[in-house]
Amino acid sequence: MSKINGVDKLLSETDRSIGLLFHDIARLRTKIYDNAIRDTGLTHAQVFVINHLLRRNGMNQAELADHLGMSAVGVSGIIDRMEARGWIERKPDLADKRAKQVWLTDRIDEHLKIVFSEISALNDMSLKGLSEAEIITLVGTLKKIRRNLLETEDVRNVNCDV
Repeated sequence: MSKINGVDKLLSETDRSIGLLFHDIARLRTKIYDNAIRDTGLTHAQVFVINHLLRRNGMNQAELADHLGMSAVGVSGIIDRMEARGWIERKPDLADKRAKQVWLTDRIDEHLKIVFSEISALNDMSLKGLSEAEIITLVGTLKKIRRNLLETEDVRNVNCDV
């Protein structure tokens, strides 16, 4: 075992590089995507909200926060900004008077073509040079990794939609 600044190097190169690769890929994709959709006024975080509401419009804020893996306060700020732009609206939750449901409005429709076109372009850019078989293997492997992580005690109640 080698030492770095007097500390034993506990993680192998593979252990360190897997985490760094996941982090770097997510960071790079986020930066590229934010730049691509800048003219819409949307951010990647707002697009995550839209994607979840397209699957189940009318979720309450707590459910939405859970699906996004964010705090209710963090989601509330995103929703506030989206509501100010007219892209979503909050309505009372008839099942829980304390809760608010979040609904997409028709004003978001004008941006959806760009949002999804840029997601497709980002995926094409990310997967450039990979064969169809490699892409299928990659997706299958990533799903296995996610499934492994979801089986741990620390994330038993985390929602993953895909």
